[in-house]
Amino acid sequence: MAKSTKAGDSQTELFSNDSEFLEADRRATTRQIRQDSMVAQHNDLVRARYDMSLLESRLFVCLLGRIDRKDKDFVLCRIPVSELYPDEKVGGKSYSQVREAVVRLAGRVIHVETRDEQGKREIVSNPLMATCRYKEGSGYLIAQFNNFVKPYLLELQGNFTVAEIQTLLGFRSFYSYRLYWLLKSSAFHHDTIKLELAALKKTLNLEERYQNFADFKRFVLDIAKHELSITDMAFEYKQVKEGRAVSSLLFYLLRPAVITQDEIKLPEGTQQILTEIGISLKSLNEIKLRFQQEKLSEDYLRFVIKYYQEAKKTGRIKSSAGAIYKA
Repeated sequence: MAKSTKAGDSQTELFSNDSEFLEADRRATTRQIRQDSMVAQHNDLVRARYDMSLLESRLFVCLLGRIDRKDKDFVLCRIPVSELYPDEKVGGKSYSQVREAVVRLAGRVIHVETRDEQGKREIVSNPLMATCRYKEGSGYLIAQFNNFVKPYLLELQGNFTVAEIQTLLGFRSFYSYRLYWLLKSSAFHHDTIKLELAALKKTLNLEERYQNFADFKRFVLDIAKHELSITDMAFEYKQVKEGRAVSSLLFYLLRPAVITQDEIKLPEGTQQILTEIGISLKSLNEIKLRFQQEKLSEDYLRFVIKYYQEAKKTGRIKSSAGAIYKA
């Protein structure tokens, strides 16, 4: 019999006998990671409170990378174990490591906090995964997201953040991974990002750990600063104190020197497309400036254009120009 735990209406399957695994394997798709190497999350999920191991976060990214923009439902996917070790050989310890990651990820609960139109806060907690299976010797996992996260991962129409898969899989610390997403979710509109220390620790699920700020600095902030230094979210940070205690952090995103907008060239074909769909000159200049400052990558720009062009064709939005600018 399979070992399982129930959470609400979803059943999280951890391990299975041969017949159960074969049945799941029969239903699973061999869909590969997206060719454009980009993944997207709604910002409410980016800022949700949860914890993971590094291997769990890689499994999450690999499953995220198999979502198609046209998907209306999640599909059961096969994920090669080798994808979880991009810079390492899959050795003898991999089974126990993957087994632990499967067990933990299958039980992870995501806490999403939002506000309604009256400004009242609402907290929703649900399991991240619908199913997660691994059989020793198979060489791959079988996994599927819980329907709870459909509004945060499928048919996104705004207020989302896009990142490159290879950047995400390159992190060696889960907290670097989380800080990258958090900073990127605000980077389009701000070069300086202020995060309250208590809120940041809550988001990272570290409320009970690193009570001494020096430890938080050493094991979270400084490691993230080092790892993000080779990404588009490189930063310096400053402590803001109330009395003698650190109350918040100012993150200064490192950007190259600004040049005049006339000198900035967008990737081939994109400026013409943006003009044809009705982007105003002012908005176009801002997009060009942010592209030059590396707040927008070429892959991200092409992804957003294609995504909203398809959304307009299917009637999900009325104006692709406004949606592209806001994204």
